[in-house]
Amino acid sequence: MTSLLPKLFNCIVLLFLIGMASCTTDGGNAGKTTEKTAKPKQEVQKKTPDQSEDKVKPKPKKPAEKKPTAKPKPKPPAPRPEVPTIAKHNINALSDGDFIKTMLKMVNDQRKAGCKCGSKNYSPARKLKWNGTLQKIAHTHSLDMARMKKMSHSGSDGSDVDERLDNGGYNWMGYGENVAFGQRTIQEVFSGWIESPPHCRNIMNPALTEIGVSQAGLYWTMILATPNEPLM
Repeated sequence: MTSLLPKLFNCIVLLFLIGMASCTTDGGNAGKTTEKTAKPKQEVQKKTPDQSEDKVKPKPKKPAEKKPTAKPKPKPPAPRPEVPTIAKHNINALSDGDFIKTMLKMVNDQRKAGCKCGSKNYSPARKLKWNGTLQKIAHTHSLDMARMKKMSHSGSDGSDVDERLDNGGYNWMGYGENVAFGQRTIQEVFSGWIESPPHCRNIMNPALTEIGVSQAGLYWTMILATPNEPLM
């Protein structure tokens, strides 16, 4: 019996050591498993439709919207000596330039040649210069006559030529006005004026130096004038 005790003790010790080794191995694996589950598996995380790149990443800030600044207005063209306004109202389909050129040439050719107006002979006179202000005033009166459906030297407001010149901003020293109705072309209206002594005298008056003519349908206005320029 005594000889069996040491052997029994050795077996118990051996079994105890084997058991301790098994516990140590299982405890190490459990620790590793805990560490893996504690970390989120980012590499297998899938994006859902709601997790687009735009939503996950911060959106870049939009640059501050600049308030529209007013663009500098283009400089107006240099003023021309001729300021036509009659093209859309003449019935000859003439451009502004053609209307002015044709009328001015017809008047100045007659002044250059001289003319007999009724019983009075007029010697050749210097050329007239086209004036845009006179042409605008003439155009306003032509339109006024067309609205009244009446040819007259008086406006619908009762104004006379001198009042229209003053209101139109023309500083005059002398003037003459011809009006007409019914003619369709520049040649027709000019022939009618030159054959009428009072109208002819206005056209040939050597004291008048500037002219403006306008047509509104079948209504015509011609203004000849001399500006009141200051003495040098």
